Amino acid sequence: MTPMNKVETALLTRRLQDLLAEHESILAAVVATHDGFEVAYAQRQGALSPARVAAMASSLQALGSSMAAETSSGACTDIIINGTLGRLLVRDIADAQMPLLLCVQTTTETVLGSVLFAVRECLTDVAGLLDRAHH
Repeated sequence: MTPMNKVETALLTRRLQDLLAEHESILAAVVATHDGFEVAYAQRQGALSPARVAAMASSLQALGSSMAAETSSGACTDIIINGTLGRLLVRDIADAQMPLLLCVQTTTETVLGSVLFAVRECLTDVAGLLDRAHH
């Protein structure tokens, strides 16, 4: 796995900021490595710890992968947590050079379908940014 350079991190951060600007119900977004390290983040409020979220997203992804394998459900691509005060979505970012996760925090009022669509667009953009950066 090749480490992120400052330009890649800045591009990812900018894309996450755009995601928040485009969708008022998205409160925060963190890109993390599969081994639990924060790569980039954007948030509306300063209460979220990106480093802690990255570590927990990594653990959730590992648990989801184990559960999917145990139940013959294929690869774990996303995890959705519905809380009483908000939702969390952890999605895999398919990139052969550096497998990453995108963790998104939303309000409870959000329409899940619209967030899933926005996150899918963001994932496509992030994968494209990383692909161009690696070639």
